[in-house]
Amino acid sequence: MAKLLLIDDDPVLLTLISKLLEKAGHTVTRAESAAECLSQTATQTFDLIITDVMMPDLDGYQLTMRLRDQAATRDTPILILTSRLQGPDAALARAAGASDYDMKSVNMERLGRKIENLLAARLADHKADG
Repeated sequence: MAKLLLIDDDPVLLTLISKLLEKAGHTVTRAESAAECLSQTATQTFDLIITDVMMPDLDGYQLTMRLRDQAATRDTPILILTSRLQGPDAALARAAGASDYDMKSVNMERLGRKIENLLAARLADHKADG
């Protein structure tokens, strides 16, 4: 399926979500911090990046802005996940450059649809460019 980079500072959630994504057929690389994510994206390319919002070094919005500033990840779809139940998170995610935003409810059907939609849009963009 797709090569995904999953970033979350909670090792339990990181393992749970990555196992669910792998079960769906994706190849998942894990990162436990924004710094680790930036290190991974410096040496590898990914079809989609999924990041948590609340992390100790850079939050998901700051990380997304950094990724958008790098040529290698400028056009990579980014899905921001959060466990926060209220607030302007969706608007902040879009303003930071995220492709989509979702609650970290681990609703695999909804998450799967969002991933497929983002990957399909990326494929369509590549076809239009080439």
